[in-house]
Amino acid sequence: SSKRRSITYRNRYVRTNSWHDELREDQRLFAPLMNASGKSFLPHAVSNFLRGGYFLKDSANTALANYGGKMLALQDTMPPWELDSDSLETKGACDFDGQLPFYVPFTAHPKKAPDTGNLHFFGFNPVYPPHISMGSLDSDLNMSETKPLWHNALQGATFMHDFCVTAKRVVLFEGSMNIRPTRMLGGNHPLKYDPTQNARFGLATRDKETGDATGEVTWIDCGSHQMVYHFINAWEDSDTGFVKVVGVREDGFFHGALAANGTREWIQSAFESGEAVPRVHEWVIDPVEKKNRVAKVAVRRHCGGAPDQRCVRGCQKQIRVRGAGSRKLASGRRATEV
Repeated sequence: SSKRRSITYRNRYVRTNSWHDELREDQRLFAPLMNASGKSFLPHAVSNFLRGGYFLKDSANTALANYGGKMLALQDTMPPWELDSDSLETKGACDFDGQLPFYVPFTAHPKKAPDTGNLHFFGFNPVYPPHISMGSLDSDLNMSETKPLWHNALQGATFMHDFCVTAKRVVLFEGSMNIRPTRMLGGNHPLKYDPTQNARFGLATRDKETGDATGEVTWIDCGSHQMVYHFINAWEDSDTGFVKVVGVREDGFFHGALAANGTREWIQSAFESGEAVPRVHEWVIDPVEKKNRVAKVAVRRHCGGAPDQRCVRGCQKQIRVRGAGSRKLASGRRATEV
């Protein structure tokens, strides 16, 4: 077409309560927690709560989602903030007309179901139980009943950041990154990559009529310590019925790279040894063959060692966007890991 089209660029701060508080005080109110040293974590957390009203700053800066006529700015541990999709002005915190319980945060990575189009979410609350809650929204923004997954408040929680939705299931992931409040008694950071904790997937069957996740979550042990911050895709294999999940496994790399001190040396060492280097993985889960509610998980590695452009191009050829699992991954170099 010969018609000219203009492009408008605009940027705005998401004006959360924390943003307004710091603007009013004309100073920073929140000290860092994720990359704080072990000895400074507790003083920082107490200071944040006393000065800013929260342990963590409500920055709404992790991701954006458009659904049901709303543009939402998201951060894992807080409710969404609604923005005007044209002006980007902040409309306010969004609890979907009171449907989102006050104790349930809203994941930064909600997933749209391939069949119903409903938006599934979970809430990760690192401070008090229930540490994980699940729910969904339909296109009219009617929320399903949120399902709490209780944890031992004294023991702490397992860090969660992303999940998957297939045609039949909601797929949760608990990696080896956990939060243990008792670590602070020894001057250590409560959030730690724990090689003694095996990763596990949680499968929640979706109702055939409503599409909501119902019933108990079946937890499936991965057989080793692992960590994944972001998944690429998941589906049910039409031939075997296995659940296939593809994501970036990094086994503590991100946490090590955020350390308060020595990050440059740690990253260099990780790449030289080839351990904990981010790489694309495929998990193949058998949801039928269970022993003590634990099924076998086959982990197949597509990229080994430090990823380069050749590796990335190879992965791009093997991993394709798919619908309800009607297609398969192309064959490629595979190595079974435990």
